[in-house]
Amino acid sequence: MEVILDGVPVKQRIDAGNITFIVENYLKRLNEEDKVLVTFKINNIELDSDQPLEALRINLEEGIVETVEVITQARTALVHDTITTGVDYAEKLINATRQFAADINAGKSFNQELWQNLTDGLEWLTSVCFLVDSPLNSLSGIEASPGDIVQSFNKILIDTVEAMAADDMVAVADLLEYELAEKLEQIMGIFEVYISKSNQP
Repeated sequence: MEVILDGVPVKQRIDAGNITFIVENYLKRLNEEDKVLVTFKINNIELDSDQPLEALRINLEEGIVETVEVITQARTALVHDTITTGVDYAEKLINATRQFAADINAGKSFNQELWQNLTDGLEWLTSVCFLVDSPLNSLSGIEASPGDIVQSFNKILIDTVEAMAADDMVAVADLLEYELAEKLEQIMGIFEVYISKSNQP
């Protein structure tokens, strides 16, 4: 058996009796070092990083553990990377939202695929906003955190679906362009402020 912790192989002898102890001790230190687990692999297969020890236990019972690899990342670096991705994603969502509204106003038929992509994207951005909400709360000069802003997504989407059901496409376009897109711009602006401040020496 082999255990690799952040790219460094463990030199001591590894067997079924001590592998869980070694991995568990390493994971326990993450909070102290302000790190998070990003990847957990057994036999080069990435597994659910939410319950790594349970995954290890099951694989040990099945007798199929040859290598275990743990990859962590500094929490601040993870937040920065996530927010950087969030900026690009928010911008794409804003463009898609405005295009969707423009197509409706132009009398084009409802694009179900674009609508699905839009709602899927909002779901992803919502999860990101809640993930990074705490570090962003400390930013000065913002009226609401991303977590607060995304709380309004559900109401906007419900209103949009109700307008669709009533065949009120003018209301649909207005909700997308003047409410949803503006909320997305707020979130993108907060993300950009964080990146700008975190890049300062």
